[in-house]
Amino acid sequence: MDLHNSNSEWQQETPNLNAIKRENPFIAPEGYFDHLSSALAGMIKISKYTSSHREDDGFDVPPAYFDSLSDRIKTSVYADCLLSEHRSAGLSVPDSYFQSLTGAILAKTQHKLGLLKRLKQNMPAWVSYAAAASISIIVATGLIVNTHNHSLDSKLQQIPDEEIINYLKVYSDADDVPVILEGMSDEAELKDIYL
Repeated sequence: MDLHNSNSEWQQETPNLNAIKRENPFIAPEGYFDHLSSALAGMIKISKYTSSHREDDGFDVPPAYFDSLSDRIKTSVYADCLLSEHRSAGLSVPDSYFQSLTGAILAKTQHKLGLLKRLKQNMPAWVSYAAAASISIIVATGLIVNTHNHSLDSKLQQIPDEEIINYLKVYSDADDVPVILEGMSDEAELKDIYL
């Protein structure tokens, strides 16, 4: 049996197989093996605590979720029906609407402008200064109160640790492990989270 003949035989009998490129289809992404050992070590470190201290493997369902589910589904179906009816019927604008629109807007604004001019002439100067001062005090007070109540750290502190852990269990992958480990000071912190 000639090796050359057997090679040409299978190429003739299976043209689809012969059409496939002769290259390795199993290619790892660039830099995959550079970070593989640290990613695996981190995943093992985290999995020690998650597998031994896991309370439940399911997802949390909000309270009274199923009580209002049928109402929400009905509302969604009704909204879709209304939307399809209005899309098919369409909306129309009265004839010559845009031609008369500019005139109507100018008439309203000029009338109000005349009222403002008369009010300004009859008002003493100290009233405008007092209004400006009171507005600036209100704005400054609002800014001071909002900066103290809405910082990112205070919002993050309001999120329970269990909620963060559940989120990380569901949405984290091997690429997140180095970032998670950087944020933790030592192994004791991991134990505190999963105990």
